[in-house]
Amino acid sequence: MLSRVPSITKKMKYILYILFLIQNIFAYSSTLQDIRTIHQKLLVLHFIDGNIKYHGYHQTGENDEIFNLPLDIEKASQVNTYELTETGRKTMNPLRIGRKSKAHGISMKQGINAPIGKHMSQYVQEHWIYLELADSLKAGTYYTLRIKDLTEDDVPHTFQYDPAKTLSAAIHINTVGFRPDAPIKKGYISMWAGDMGPVSFDTFAGCNFSLYRLSDGKQVFSGSMKKQKDFFYGGRDGLLSESPNGNYVGTDVWECDFSSFCDTGMYKVVINKIGCSVPFHIQNDIYRIPFNLVTRALYHQRSGIALESPYTEWTRPAPHNPQITPGFSLKYSHFRYMDTSIENAPLELLEAQIDTTVDASNMWGWYQDAGDWDAYTSHSVVPAFLLTTFELKPAHFKDSELNIPESGNGIPDILDEAGWLIHHYQRTKGPTGGNAGGRIEGDNYPNNEAGKGYPSYEDIRPYWIVYGEEPNMSYIYARLSAQYAYAFNLAEQHHLLGSQIQVADSIQFWTNEAIQAFKWAEKNLREGDFIKIKKNRADAAAWLFKQTGEKEFLQIFKETVEPFHLSAGSSENYPWGIWAFATLPKKYQQIDTSLYQTMKEQTVQYGEVEVTQAIESGRSFNLGTEKDRMVFLGHSSTPLVMPAILAYEVSKENKFIKAVYSACDYMLGGNPLDIVWITGLNEYSVEQAFHMDSWYNKEHKKGIIPGLIPYGICHPGDWMPGLNGEDNSWGWWDNDYNLTTCYPHFRAWPIHELWFQQRYSPPSAEFTIHQTIAPAVAVYGYLTNDIK
Repeated sequence: MLSRVPSITKKMKYILYILFLIQNIFAYSSTLQDIRTIHQKLLVLHFIDGNIKYHGYHQTGENDEIFNLPLDIEKASQVNTYELTETGRKTMNPLRIGRKSKAHGISMKQGINAPIGKHMSQYVQEHWIYLELADSLKAGTYYTLRIKDLTEDDVPHTFQYDPAKTLSAAIHINTVGFRPDAPIKKGYISMWAGDMGPVSFDTFAGCNFSLYRLSDGKQVFSGSMKKQKDFFYGGRDGLLSESPNGNYVGTDVWECDFSSFCDTGMYKVVINKIGCSVPFHIQNDIYRIPFNLVTRALYHQRSGIALESPYTEWTRPAPHNPQITPGFSLKYSHFRYMDTSIENAPLELLEAQIDTTVDASNMWGWYQDAGDWDAYTSHSVVPAFLLTTFELKPAHFKDSELNIPESGNGIPDILDEAGWLIHHYQRTKGPTGGNAGGRIEGDNYPNNEAGKGYPSYEDIRPYWIVYGEEPNMSYIYARLSAQYAYAFNLAEQHHLLGSQIQVADSIQFWTNEAIQAFKWAEKNLREGDFIKIKKNRADAAAWLFKQTGEKEFLQIFKETVEPFHLSAGSSENYPWGIWAFATLPKKYQQIDTSLYQTMKEQTVQYGEVEVTQAIESGRSFNLGTEKDRMVFLGHSSTPLVMPAILAYEVSKENKFIKAVYSACDYMLGGNPLDIVWITGLNEYSVEQAFHMDSWYNKEHKKGIIPGLIPYGICHPGDWMPGLNGEDNSWGWWDNDYNLTTCYPHFRAWPIHELWFQQRYSPPSAEFTIHQTIAPAVAVYGYLTNDIK
């Protein structure tokens, strides 16, 4: 044994030598992504420490692979690490360094040395290093930046400073583009520089900006840069508890207004002494791009059918359809969903009322969410959003534009997608004809395969429960059926239907469905039901009056309708009945002029409260949403401005339509993160979303399906287990865990920068079809142009 010791020692020396070489190879760790100016005396370097290879089909989170080579923070924070040389002149170091850092992806894999009882997931970080210069950069001059012993290559970076060509990280703009006739077209300037604080642009007040056309390099428009929002004195954007000064972006905001410029082409904003924006289009029908992509996301979320070529590259078998999904069935329970205030009724109550004599095999065909594959009453807003936009702008839509299975059937594709859920409701009726399925779920049954990489179509729970027929769901179905019939009438008037469509039969069928559902609901109310169904009853009555003109529905609406609820977060409880009455056709407006005028006033007031009041009070970036609404559930990612659209339709006040455009500008890249909040749209699109059918694609297709809109930024203290971010190391599922990765402390960060490309956390990365997808379809569809 002793004689072998020298041999072992040699091996150990060899291993240590190899480790030494590896350590030195990777000592310069983090990768420099890009270098940009903020202005002529401030540069920003963007580093990312590594990446995560996420687990996939039939794998668990422990299969996540983390490639993490952290930035040497100490060295990155020293002015001597950086040398900037002007060609032919002396070399200088920065005057001072600023930094901000946060996670850029978090894995499910348990961190090393995690405390017992906690799950400290592994993650990689990204960093922004700010270099304040002693002398201003000179236009037309070449510079070489040397970064010593910090990156792998240590290669000098030579660039010419030219504001017309040098990208500035401070300029934020809608990178999808603008309609030529948009009433508001702006680029914004802002920068929060971490521990360096808000960047002041006061010395650039009145500085000229220009639009340059990319095709020939010509300057085609000019104006003056103006302050849009003062960080210290401009008032709050939202809640003071969520962000410093209640300000979403943590700094002053300036704007470049080119609203009067209408020529089509591709352009960039150029600001003297600052730099230029990324390119963008001014183009007719530019909103067709996001509309098509996001509407197709609804197709990808259909349950009960296979997703197949040629309609998608993201193919999968049919989930949760008793007729074709192996081993799956639905059972009908007489328990009414309207009788519980929680997401899932207790299993014993459901199973006690299961009725095996009711055939539930045809009650498939709802929509799935990101990882919840079941049906909710709240999903009923999806067809309502689509039908409302079609009603307002029918000439914007046609058949065969979305490449869905119904394309070519002679009906505009938007109506086909709206009809998906309505047809499901039509099939999902109880034994006496009332609408069932306010909830269809399997959550009460243990899913032993959860977390093991199974997609929706391999859900192993053998059966789910369909909640019973009820007045509430029947009123909702009555409203949607009446609205669907009305849409077919409009489609005929605008010559949008194919010759094969028997339009009179379709209108009559769906009108009868609406009337029968309403009558069933009226006859089957129990004691104590009225308070539960009052709003949906009023909404249904409004739509039945709008479709039929029958005065009994007018009287019911008049007796039942209440003013919309003026409170923060009420935007999920849309006033469908008020909107229906405020947009009555002329032949019905004179039947009750007082009520009609009141509903118009209510619609305008709702648009002001939910959208424009925040803008009028000076909200950063002119972003319109309810001022006291918490930042979550799509606040930063979704254009939640349907109330402004309806207010504009009934009032024609310009402030409402401007608010619609400015919200879309923000969601399509004109925000402090420069993110386009739609997966797969362009190179600036959000990269990650909580979507298990994308993660666990059997064909191992990489990425996330296009068209999804995650919830986005989430306020500290989400609904997941944790300690509100202050001392939270609970793990990947909790958005508050992301906050612990921030430097400076997350309480110093402006809330609209607290996004982490973290696919696993539902409060930020999840989406739902009714909270983010459908509202965006409606708004982007409204802003498309007429199809000639």
